[in-house]
Amino acid sequence: MKIRFSLDTCTLNYRSPVSISGKLIADNQFLHVKMTDPLIKDFYFSVLPGFHNSLLKEVEYILKSLFNEDCILNLSDIQMDKKFFGLLKTDLFISSEVLFIVETVLLGVINIKDDTPVKLNDVYSEFNPIEYYQNTKCIKIKINPQAQISKTIDLIKNLQQMNPQMLIRLDGNRKYSVDELNRLLFELKLHLTIKQFSQIDYIEEPFTNFYDSLLFEKRSIIPVAIDESFKEYFKFNTTSPLSTSINIIKPSLYGISPIINWMNSHADLRCIISSTYEHPTVMPSLYYLARMRPLEYHGLENFFNPIIRVYASKFYNLSATYGLA
Repeated sequence: MKIRFSLDTCTLNYRSPVSISGKLIADNQFLHVKMTDPLIKDFYFSVLPGFHNSLLKEVEYILKSLFNEDCILNLSDIQMDKKFFGLLKTDLFISSEVLFIVETVLLGVINIKDDTPVKLNDVYSEFNPIEYYQNTKCIKIKINPQAQISKTIDLIKNLQQMNPQMLIRLDGNRKYSVDELNRLLFELKLHLTIKQFSQIDYIEEPFTNFYDSLLFEKRSIIPVAIDESFKEYFKFNTTSPLSTSINIIKPSLYGISPIINWMNSHADLRCIISSTYEHPTVMPSLYYLARMRPLEYHGLENFFNPIIRVYASKFYNLSATYGLA
């Protein structure tokens, strides 16, 4: 089966200016992918200004160069774990970020139908009342050694009392020393019930020095998940020496096909797909990857960030196309 399409860029205006990273944005550029088959819908792709350096003109140029102006995909050649999904034969070197964007466009053209629900974790915000999280199945709490431990304990208790089945994920964001995290762990075990403590899924990347995670893991029954450190092991197609090896992966830093290849090669490891303030038009590609680990709660919470939601909903037809409220 062959699919034909054409590419161009266009500018769409907001109904009213939107503040992104402190700047008022009145419009934004989109890559318009126009499908030749009238039964297949066109789609638009963009990036968030201020969050990504890739230019749509660069992506458009690369795609047109790869296709030699003749945009035809032969789906009989598809291999999802190969660069460009095996659909484009080229040795052209492009950055991982641009590869992600190009493959997102290709994935949109391929238009794989899969309605499998994707499980998402929520992110706690002190600006929301505690009742806001009553039906949350999994929540991430950002922790800080400068904050009072008692507040973290009280928060976990309140969340667990409201919903005893809620999974808790703690995000240390590389701010802790081993001693500081051991103290937090001691206080958690002291003041939480066994049931409440057992609902802590993992602590995400708590130390600046990764090898501190190895030391901490030997003393802790709470697993450590890697996020920023993942790139070092991905580079050599190896796995973290942590016994649990929970991997939080941001595909926009690597491309889609390399992550598919890695996930297939490490099918026994936990993988949580995470976002980095991507534009809503790329979310289908992240959902595609998340569906490869259907039992996990994935970290695509930025898609529901109020700023992103407002940003996207002001665009022409994006609310209906991408399911935004």
